[in-house]
Amino acid sequence: MSSLSPEAPRSPWWTVVALLPAVLLAALAAPWPWLPAALGRLHPVVLHFPIALVLVVALLEVISLVSPRRGPPRVRLLLFLAAAGAVTASACGYLLMRGDAVEGALADRHLRGGLAVSLLACLTLATRLTRDFEVLIRLKRIYRFLLAATCAVLMFAAHDGASLTHGEDYLTEHLPWLQNQAKPPAIAFPVQHPVGTWEMYTDVVAPILSQRCINCHSGRQAKGKLALDTWEALSRGGTTGPLFVAGRPDTSLLVQRLELPLSHKERMPPKRKPQPAEGELALLRAWIKAGAPRTGTLAALGLEAGLLRAAESLPRTFAVQEGEPAEVDDTARLQAVAARRQTFAPALATAQARWPGVLEFEARDSAELRVNASLLGPKFGDADLAALAPLRDQITWLDLSGTGLTDSSARTLGTFKGLRLLRLNETKITDETVEALSGLTQLETLSLFRTPITDAAARTLASLPRIKTLSVAETPMTETTRRGLTRP
Repeated sequence: MSSLSPEAPRSPWWTVVALLPAVLLAALAAPWPWLPAALGRLHPVVLHFPIALVLVVALLEVISLVSPRRGPPRVRLLLFLAAAGAVTASACGYLLMRGDAVEGALADRHLRGGLAVSLLACLTLATRLTRDFEVLIRLKRIYRFLLAATCAVLMFAAHDGASLTHGEDYLTEHLPWLQNQAKPPAIAFPVQHPVGTWEMYTDVVAPILSQRCINCHSGRQAKGKLALDTWEALSRGGTTGPLFVAGRPDTSLLVQRLELPLSHKERMPPKRKPQPAEGELALLRAWIKAGAPRTGTLAALGLEAGLLRAAESLPRTFAVQEGEPAEVDDTARLQAVAARRQTFAPALATAQARWPGVLEFEARDSAELRVNASLLGPKFGDADLAALAPLRDQITWLDLSGTGLTDSSARTLGTFKGLRLLRLNETKITDETVEALSGLTQLETLSLFRTPITDAAARTLASLPRIKTLSVAETPMTETTRRGLTRP
């Protein structure tokens, strides 16, 4: 039995291997709550060392088999560093899981894989340090078997780690022999039915969460103890508490995290991940504002036209992002567009007959309208805008520059809820009309060049939530106010 014991001079090596994880895990008992979390973040830094060293040792062993006389003398040192790195990485990983509240089957499997690599690396080192290793062929065979097993388990553990960080099947998605395997079914949208009949949670909210959040928050991998793949888990929330407050989107954690700056460490999804579009955020806000119900159609919840269009665009957006052909469900989608056009066809025909060339569809496959009344100049006035009111839900682009519009149209203009672009350049509108625009939550571009608006309009303009481009040049506004409002 003594012939199989490790060499006495090597005992300090085992002291180091044992002390490293012990010191790290002792942080759990420290009086500083931040310490375990901070040490856990070292996991991605440390784990690359044992991975590389174990593989290098395996390579050197292969070389020694091919050329026995050229066997490298420092394999034991490399193997010691690999074992020490493996146990350190495992301890950091455990602290990271606790600090970030990572749960789920995948996370548990990755932890078990890391512990298995640590154990196998230590057994491999123990065999290599045995006193009679150079004499007994049986020990060399055991050593090589353990080394091969360590490498094999290491690959599985690394795969699970990459899946936790980058999504499942991250390491294997490009392997040609796995390309034809069945993929998870795509999100099934009821595109054959009018968008107003879609279920708000099932057909809109759940697909958005599945597309944007499920890689990190599911039953298999629940970071922050938060899973979003079932209604029950969504309602339960995570370690930070409930995910939403019914009726109050601004105080709901879901909305707060989604709307943080990309550079913020708590931004969800992180900046390296695909980000939700403005329409998706608006839909989530509207759902929470409506009480975050589990059942209820978009029409029943009273969603405005702009939100209906955002919901209707989800199937095409998600299909393109998943790498599917852009024509997925194209026939059904075009049929849905045609059906929408039919609902306002008489009003559109009347408007086009009255103002030829002023109204047009945004695209061949769109039911949204662009109106360029600037072509008519002062001939287009308040009565004409009122005549456009039957088409208000379809108009997303409205240019009224140089027209005869006045504040008499303020209330009417405020009902065009689907507007994303509005130009009122060189008209007689004042602060009264600007105040009426406060409800245009989808507005992204607003131009008020050479209008008589004053500093009193600044508060309303600053409150518009989606504005990306705002022009208030050559108005009675003070220079200071203009600088504070103008956006490129």
